[in-house]
Amino acid sequence: MPLFRGSLEWLARPGTLVDLSQPLPLILVHEPSVTRSVVLDTLAKAGCQWQVVCSSSSHSGCLAAARGGLGLTVRSRYLYGEGVAPPLNWEKLPALPEVEFISLSARRLSQPAETLLRLLQKSDLRAASSWTGV
Repeated sequence: MPLFRGSLEWLARPGTLVDLSQPLPLILVHEPSVTRSVVLDTLAKAGCQWQVVCSSSSHSGCLAAARGGLGLTVRSRYLYGEGVAPPLNWEKLPALPEVEFISLSARRLSQPAETLLRLLQKSDLRAASSWTGV
């Protein structure tokens, strides 16, 4: 079931200026990952060089590495929280596509899971964004 659509954003420690003459230092979730595939496909189509400098089993781990200044990660604008921001020269990076966030569930859910799913379906996750650029 669709929850919302949103654009992916390049993210790094606030104030980061990406050196575009060097391979992009990427922080990505381990495979399999839709986000990872989208990022690598986008970079390949744009002819950009890149290097995975950090890989994590979670998006939270990727955000922590970006907050620490290790490189660039990608998340939806509505889901990344504080401590990261688009690089100062984000407009020079390849544009990332919009993606659809969906929920998958079993036929029968526990009461807490059913309640959480209903709350997600009724919420506007996009309201959580603290960054208002672009």
